[in-house]
Amino acid sequence: MKNSILILIDVHGGIKSPLSMLAEPHPLPYRGPYMYYKVTNIINTLQYCKKNEIPMVKANYMFDNYGDSPILKDFNFEYDTSRLPNFNFFETVYFAGGSLDQCIYHTRPLSYDNVDHKNKKIILNSCWQGAPDNRILGRHSDDHFNSLEEVVQYTNDFLIKKKINYTSRLV
Repeated sequence: MKNSILILIDVHGGIKSPLSMLAEPHPLPYRGPYMYYKVTNIINTLQYCKKNEIPMVKANYMFDNYGDSPILKDFNFEYDTSRLPNFNFFETVYFAGGSLDQCIYHTRPLSYDNVDHKNKKIILNSCWQGAPDNRILGRHSDDHFNSLEEVVQYTNDFLIKKKINYTSRLV
């Protein structure tokens, strides 16, 4: 992890805690446990970065609508969208947050596809997948996954199709 940096994208005020993800009513039964797992892993990744003095960028493009997530209160973000480092100073740029095929991948200025760096990786266990992006793999953005298996299959297909460099986990 020497000389790495983490960009955390759109972990907003709607993400209260891992337990709130389980308690939140949702018509898709897999969604609560899935988000519990992802939010817990994001916290673990942030704790790892804090302990190992890996700088972090808070890129919450949804702040004006939702504020920051309470899970971020114990972490110091050296950078944000208004104050950025020179990413070429770092050997590796990691990405976490949500949603994988949209905000993490390409729709934000600090998305994977928009950060020019030779060694960037998405931390897969620390990114959630929302409704599928209609520009990817021919699905409509208002479609929802009916099962966790569909989410996993879509994620795997997406990573292959877009040739994304990723790591399963940082911690």
